[in-house]
Amino acid sequence: MLVYTGGVSDDYAVLDMNGEEFGFEAIFEALVETIPEPVFFTDLEGSILSISQRAVDMLGYPSKEKLLGQPAGTLMAPEEQERAASIPQDASEEKLQQVEFQFKHKNGTTFPVELSVVPVRSPTGKGIGFMALGRDISERQYLRKKLENTHKELETLMNSTSAILYVASTEDNCPVIYITQNVEEITGFKPDEFLSDPDFWHEHIHSDDRHKVDKAVDDLFESGHRVYDYRFLCKDGGDKWMRDEMQLRVNEEGVDEIVGFMVDITPRKETELALRETIDKFEKLANVVSDGTSIHD
Repeated sequence: MLVYTGGVSDDYAVLDMNGEEFGFEAIFEALVETIPEPVFFTDLEGSILSISQRAVDMLGYPSKEKLLGQPAGTLMAPEEQERAASIPQDASEEKLQQVEFQFKHKNGTTFPVELSVVPVRSPTGKGIGFMALGRDISERQYLRKKLENTHKELETLMNSTSAILYVASTEDNCPVIYITQNVEEITGFKPDEFLSDPDFWHEHIHSDDRHKVDKAVDDLFESGHRVYDYRFLCKDGGDKWMRDEMQLRVNEEGVDEIVGFMVDITPRKETELALRETIDKFEKLANVVSDGTSIHD
């Protein structure tokens, strides 16, 4: 049976096995080196009692001796040291705590490390220190930043186009679950107004066009794709003609949803209506001329 007979200190605890004493330090060090992640072991004040070779290599030091006995906070960037000092208090409960810090390499550069910190207790329940597994997350943060930048660039591109891009649910009245910021420029309504009210889009379709739109949505579930025109009631009280192209797709959760884009075609519609009126007037005039000629003859 393995039993702690002392606290963690310079001479460490010993293990009592069949009456023989073995140095705990050597066994502990051997176990630590089998862990694939960098490992730090500190006392209750945060001073380093043991550190794995992987952790030493990650920090760029030639040997463990340079680090043993040092406050763990000194391994971190200066702006992180005050926050690092709070880890012993934060980790005083028996729970795993995951935190991210900027660590300082021996050459002066900094890099992000994710720490998984757990308190270590004696068999009697007394806290004797902390163990932390470290993980260099430089690549993860680089990819996260790249993804964020890509998202921002995509948002800028989507918001700079004249089309309003959106994603909607297939539930009744097609509640909008995402819509680009440029919807406010075109309709006067903020994106949040579409997102907070599941009936917002449907209720702002011109009453004379609503039946046509409902039929188009029904047809979408048959064909998977629809294009249609309707009038949308804007915040200023007027309405604009929208050409709406929607596509049915299955998202990553396996749920049907509608993706599409709306384009303000009001100028085109006004031109079409003006042209229609001109043609109507011409036809009426032609009829009058035709009737007059017939009478004259």
